[in-house]
Amino acid sequence: MAHPIGWRSLLSGVSGKRAAVAKLSRRGRIARAHAASSPLVGASRAVRRIDEFLIGVPDPSQDGPASRRHVANRFLILAGLGLVASNTFASIEMIVMVRLVMTGGELSVWGMVDTSNVPVIIASVVGALLIGGSLSAYLVYPQLMWFTKAVAASPARRRSIQMMPLQQASAAMVTWTTGAAIYIPFGLGGTAVEFVVFGSAFLMAGTSAGCLTYLLVERVSRPIVAIAMRDGVLAGSLLGVRERLLAVWIVFSAVPLLGIIAINVGRATGWLPENRYVLDAPTIVLATFCLLGGIRATFLVSRSITDPLREIRVGMEEVQVAHTYPVLDVYDSSELGILQQGFNDMVSGLAEREQIRELFERHVGDGVAKLAMERGDGFHGENTFVGVLFVDIQGSTRLAEREAPDTVAAILNSFFAIVADVVDRHSGFINKFEGDAALAIFGAPSTVDDPAGAALAAARDLHAELEVLRPLRFSIGVSAGVVFAGNIGATTRYEYTVVGDAVNESARLSEAAKSVRSHVLASGSALAASEVESGEWHSIGSLVLRGRAEPTKLYTVAVAKDSEEWNLRTLVEGALKIPATVLGLRPRR
Repeated sequence: MAHPIGWRSLLSGVSGKRAAVAKLSRRGRIARAHAASSPLVGASRAVRRIDEFLIGVPDPSQDGPASRRHVANRFLILAGLGLVASNTFASIEMIVMVRLVMTGGELSVWGMVDTSNVPVIIASVVGALLIGGSLSAYLVYPQLMWFTKAVAASPARRRSIQMMPLQQASAAMVTWTTGAAIYIPFGLGGTAVEFVVFGSAFLMAGTSAGCLTYLLVERVSRPIVAIAMRDGVLAGSLLGVRERLLAVWIVFSAVPLLGIIAINVGRATGWLPENRYVLDAPTIVLATFCLLGGIRATFLVSRSITDPLREIRVGMEEVQVAHTYPVLDVYDSSELGILQQGFNDMVSGLAEREQIRELFERHVGDGVAKLAMERGDGFHGENTFVGVLFVDIQGSTRLAEREAPDTVAAILNSFFAIVADVVDRHSGFINKFEGDAALAIFGAPSTVDDPAGAALAAARDLHAELEVLRPLRFSIGVSAGVVFAGNIGATTRYEYTVVGDAVNESARLSEAAKSVRSHVLASGSALAASEVESGEWHSIGSLVLRGRAEPTKLYTVAVAKDSEEWNLRTLVEGALKIPATVLGLRPRR
């Protein structure tokens, strides 16, 4: 019949094991709290909140058709408002400049529009909006339809999404070209001067509107581009930083300067009327529009450059200070997008490396992992004095016969969780788990001031703390001596372990401890090496352990003191059960 063991309480020990393992990530939680108070992170919070409200990217865990429809609607609203504003500004700029140039600097509200040309103006505006708007909708509609379906993006779709700003800029240019194609032939008097002036004005206005359209759409389409690029690779830049700056210079420096030159040349040749006032109004107004437009464009271009760089800088701070691994949204189609993707690749490599390191530490222990990182591969090792503790579950074979495998595994995990906690508390190192037993070393690979004392103290604590697993019984053996501690195995596969008589002696003492009421035995060599622990143990005689020629002095914990005669008698009876070998061949239970 199975013992009435509280298996539920034993299974709860597994959670204790998990809690102990969770300490590995405690450093990351503390560092994240430190990073939250970082001046760099704190200073960017306000900017981040504004950007998240206007052009925020949905979290991958919340990504779906509903959230994508919200992003698509937000894109249409912001892009529509931006396009209306930029084209209105360009229209006002063109009308004012044409009026000033053609009248020699005279500007009146009522004289700006020729009433006879109103039908032509309306036709040109309506035609331009129909052609340009239809083209713009035709180009953006498939992208938004794909986006709202929340399906994975193909390489062709990703490239189309990246091309959205350039496509919308082209649509803006087509809009102005259509307006010019309708107004110039049907709204002008037919003179060459008017054709040149109005043609140049439409060209400058269309170029300005196209440039602003590109910058605006590039900014408000970032969430769509970022989501499309989540599972993709940015092969190369479509419009680099240099090209963006060059376009801004052409629109707001080169074109206005050419306009000023053309005005002066036209006056000198008699094509344009002379200025009627002291101040050259066309030049002043053109320069003013240039400054205002330059401010707009410079702001947008600077944000298109500084936003990715700021996010990368904040991400680097999080990696450095918080030891977290942020993933940036890749939304830029220039070299900055390649930089964003490169940062994500780097962070992914760091996260994978950290995960491998943590798994390595869990498999071999912190000390061995640190030693391996410092010394590299190879058969490194040395002779050193250590304390050795061997702990074993009694009757584990019968337990495996009675209980389900997962229940046995839960019991073993609870047992090993207690062992690992006690050994770690005394600066020890668990060299290996052997089925239902554990071998702990004190003094290697990390040095300890009193290796034998640490092993003895750990044995006493372990004896007390394993009581929570009763009625299961355990046996503990403690020894101390010089061993070889280092890598053992083949060049293709080796492990850190300890080899020496003290290891064998501790395992044999654990077998002998099954015949002692305390179930804890320590060798005389361990007590002789530690004065601190001498008062916590008492001698119960000597015994020649199997495989050894000389008798071993035996000590047990003082709290379980028995008569020496009784212990010697039971030890002699129990000695007959000691196996021929301790490591590898274990007795049947």
